Amino acid sequence: DDGFNDLPALREHLVGRLTAEAERKAAEELREQALDRVIDGAKIEFAYSIVEHEAAHMMEQQERRLANNRVSMEEYLEQLSQTREQMMQEMQAQAERRVIHSLVLTEIKEREAIEVSPSEIDEAVQELVEASGDQRAQARRVFDSEETRRSLERSLMTRKTLDRLVEIVSQPAESPAPETGPDPEEET
Repeated sequence: DDGFNDLPALREHLVGRLTAEAERKAAEELREQALDRVIDGAKIEFAYSIVEHEAAHMMEQQERRLANNRVSMEEYLEQLSQTREQMMQEMQAQAERRVIHSLVLTEIKEREAIEVSPSEIDEAVQELVEASGDQRAQARRVFDSEETRRSLERSLMTRKTLDRLVEIVSQPAESPAPETGPDPEEET
């Protein structure tokens, strides 16, 4: 049983899912554009060693993903026709972008005093568990771990900060007050 009694019910379900996905993508794109606008106008200084560290971390993550799929880094690089150094250069560019995004978001979070409450985390966990269908018990165990909850908290913090950033950049710029001459009544 697929849970749909007829073709119109299935169609309605699919249209709803597609609409929700399109809205999610549009919101994500808006967040990225807002962040890019802030970054383009900002002067951000940081030690390049942070980028190197992030790039090395990204390379380690890539190697773990490949190993999980039983592919060596050498095989992967051969498929891409790249050297390890070329891949590291690409990762450094991505790492620099990540570092800048992180620094900007941290600054916004602090200036705007954005926080994630334990109840917001609980609500997000409940939504994720409910969306797990037949795997609810297993999902509940996963989300009971402190590490997973901290990861979820970071994700929620990022989303809230990006949403606030969208609000800020979407506000119309305040126009300066029109200049006026001296008040005629004061000239006596």
